[in-house]
Amino acid sequence: MEMSDFLVDELISKVSEGSNWEALNRAAKTSRYCSRPIHLAPASHLLDGDIASAALGLKPDNYQGLYSKACGSRRHNLCPSCSKIYKGDARQLIGSGLIGGKGISEEVSNHPQIFATLTAPSFGPVHRSISSAGKPERCHPGPRSYCPHGMTLSCTERHRENDEIVGSPLCPECYDYKGAVIWNAMSTKAWQRTTIYLRRELAKLMGISEAELKKLVRISYVKVIEFQRRGLIHLHIVIRADDPENVELKPSISISTDKLELAFRLAVKRVRVPVEFGEEKRIITWGEQIDTRAIDAGSNGPGSTKAVANYLAKYATKSATESAGFEKRFKDAGQIELAKVSPHLRKMAQTAWELGQDPNYSSLNLAMWAHDLGHRGHFLTKSRRFSVTFKYLREIRSNWQAAEHMEHQEYQDNDGFFGSEVELIFVGQGWLCAADAYWASKLRADHEEARVLAWEQFMEERELEGMW
Repeated sequence: MEMSDFLVDELISKVSEGSNWEALNRAAKTSRYCSRPIHLAPASHLLDGDIASAALGLKPDNYQGLYSKACGSRRHNLCPSCSKIYKGDARQLIGSGLIGGKGISEEVSNHPQIFATLTAPSFGPVHRSISSAGKPERCHPGPRSYCPHGMTLSCTERHRENDEIVGSPLCPECYDYKGAVIWNAMSTKAWQRTTIYLRRELAKLMGISEAELKKLVRISYVKVIEFQRRGLIHLHIVIRADDPENVELKPSISISTDKLELAFRLAVKRVRVPVEFGEEKRIITWGEQIDTRAIDAGSNGPGSTKAVANYLAKYATKSATESAGFEKRFKDAGQIELAKVSPHLRKMAQTAWELGQDPNYSSLNLAMWAHDLGHRGHFLTKSRRFSVTFKYLREIRSNWQAAEHMEHQEYQDNDGFFGSEVELIFVGQGWLCAADAYWASKLRADHEEARVLAWEQFMEERELEGMW
């Protein structure tokens, strides 16, 4: 956000009114410089349940008498500040399951662990960005052929990664949009089948029954969803073998990462989920491309635990189609028409919305998930005992912040409603004017710069002390 003369005048006016300036800075700090802070007021300040600003004694440019908290969004395009915190939590959640920490023993790093990627099947040829030795290759080379609609099924262009056409079908009429949306919606069911088959295949490879394996091994995992340019998801997964009673111990039976990889690949090939919607029948399977690799806890390369944790955390903070602009659930079909997206992604969202109106697909509730192109659920999920939870991490941060606030007595002012016993009521969201939003973004940038400088100083001190 640029600093205009108007914003300068607004901020100067606030500085001249000391109470307003103090309230703004406090709101920015308590909301952790959020882009869309949530404003709360004590119930005792409300008059007969009226939450109008007049009843609270508020003005359009004053946060006096309010408590402002972060919106908590994980999506970077909605709130960079909260997204960064969420990404840090995701990294801690994933990292604690890979190498320990946050109450998890470091011994988990010695367990058999693999990193896998699952893809979606094809629902029609799409424009691709392919590179070899750093140079882009032709999209769909080969003899020129045509589909029943007269569209050519070859493309000799060398598309760059950021080309808008990448991911779009060569023939939109031939592309199975309905199948793509249903596959996104049923991918969670396919993953559930995969975990079942994984245990069965691993038992076969170990030469024991599935019941015996259950007594000797617990399979734990964390998975993150990534949307591709064609609007279909990829699954990035960490799979770990543990002792069934104590996840911090290795399984009592020896399992190599090679056997874990092979069992996973065999399980993925077996997955076939039949679905019926009225008279329509489909089979849900995974795509042909499957990638698996062992995770090396002792290295610093691409297969290291740190690299895997950072890789997964990056996708955990993206929206379903962050590049497309679908940020919230649609209220009506008109919102899809107005979205500034590619025709392909708009068609996928429209297909999901239309299927949501069809009684045959009511079990999928696709209208609610049209903004995620049919995919239902969270972007980061894990088995119960893989690592710590987001709730646990939030509680640690909340307790630390509460201790800091009490120590400095930053909020023991005349308002006197910040105690844990007081009921707070939602009164609004977002900054009250453009100048406030600008100032919050400026404070956020300064805060992040200070953190970087503090970390660099910390590392320099350790180097001087010979600790690194």
